[in-house]
Amino acid sequence: MRSSSARNWASVSRLVLCLPDDLLGNVIEQSTFEERLREKRLLPAGRLCSKSLERLLKLKAGDTFERAPSELYGAAYLADGAYLSRVVFIRQERVLQWLLPFWRCYVRPESVAEIAPSPFQFPRHCREWIWGVGETSMGALSFRITMRDGKRFGCRYGGANDFVTLPTPYIPSEIERIEVGTGLARKEKVVIEEPDFVWCVYEE
Repeated sequence: MRSSSARNWASVSRLVLCLPDDLLGNVIEQSTFEERLREKRLLPAGRLCSKSLERLLKLKAGDTFERAPSELYGAAYLADGAYLSRVVFIRQERVLQWLLPFWRCYVRPESVAEIAPSPFQFPRHCREWIWGVGETSMGALSFRITMRDGKRFGCRYGGANDFVTLPTPYIPSEIERIEVGTGLARKEKVVIEEPDFVWCVYEE
């Protein structure tokens, strides 16, 4: 995540924390990764309140399609009243498995008062394609979306992601069709980049 994006999220609430990219140095082994996170007191992860966990599980229950993500893409209301429109809720075990640098921009689960659907989430038929393919080339996902009025946008992502930031006045529910394939994004005049978000690492 770009530092400017992290600062934008941090300006929303003091509960959004952004630490340097190189916080752990050059760590590549899982055992060392966990050890360094514990040294920095970033682990163990906390727990969501019962209300938030119940909401998270209900939203996850709708992800019945093949290759659905293990993490939840949603929005959150924080304890200080701030609203975060794009949050990825992920279990601690997945962070350790994938060596995710969540500390670049994150919120602690104890700070989450309520979880809600994100207005930036792709509709179900798009999500199935995005997660079904994952990548169209190494570290990249290229696809094209067509709106109900026929307007087309290219999308260039680093991989599967539930979020999309469409040009005004379009909203995700107006996406009629999605096509996934190498080079599709660059064929369109308007190319949408993968949107940023805030991590929330939790332990069940």
